Amino acid sequence: MIEWEDKALILSAKPYGNTDAIVQILTRAQGKTAGLLKGGQATRRQPSLQPGTLGIARWRARLEEQLGTLEFEAEDQIAARVLDDRARLTALQSFAVLASQTLSEREPTPELFMAVEVFLSYFQENFWAYLYVKLELSLLATLGFRVDFQTCALGGDASNLTHVSPKTGHAVSRDLAKAYVPKLLPLPQFLGGADALEDEIGAGLALTAKLLTRHVFDILNQDLPAPRHRLADLFLSARSDKY
Repeated sequence: MIEWEDKALILSAKPYGNTDAIVQILTRAQGKTAGLLKGGQATRRQPSLQPGTLGIARWRARLEEQLGTLEFEAEDQIAARVLDDRARLTALQSFAVLASQTLSEREPTPELFMAVEVFLSYFQENFWAYLYVKLELSLLATLGFRVDFQTCALGGDASNLTHVSPKTGHAVSRDLAKAYVPKLLPLPQFLGGADALEDEIGAGLALTAKLLTRHVFDILNQDLPAPRHRLADLFLSARSDKY
């Protein structure tokens, strides 16, 4: 019998049979894992199985390659606390589906899970969306694509980085970027280590969307998930409403 227990984030829960559910979770040591949760369709269980819920998962199976059975004890039903906040709720859904569709099964994700915990610990703060953008960069790193926003890819002035190469994920200084602007993406100031400017969330989401599309979803022959598109649209609409 194989058994383990770990802190977990709910990614999804889908009905199985008449009463049970197949629940997909993300953990630090076990990565993305699925399990059969007995009674998972019960009404009382639904709030604790929403994407973004944190808790303790216990998984067991006779053989490692089996689906396994899952027990889950919710510790923080985050989605239930932000039901009236469309942007925050969509962000939880967006990350959950991004992780679900891209991460390999049962591969440890210690750095990504740490980024998840940081993001959720500041989820009620005004700057939560900046951390969401950084969470997507952590997902990219876990998938093998690490960005570098601290040095110039072309050897230019590292104190004046303004753009990013979508091909390499490396920053480019203002002077050297001039000749390549049509091929580059704007670098939001908060990702370059400086203080965040107002309304940079949209630019940050546009940057990570481009990187995710080019280096992950195009390879999978898929589009970005619908919740991710909705999240970007929400910030675009919010910015338009201000002017």
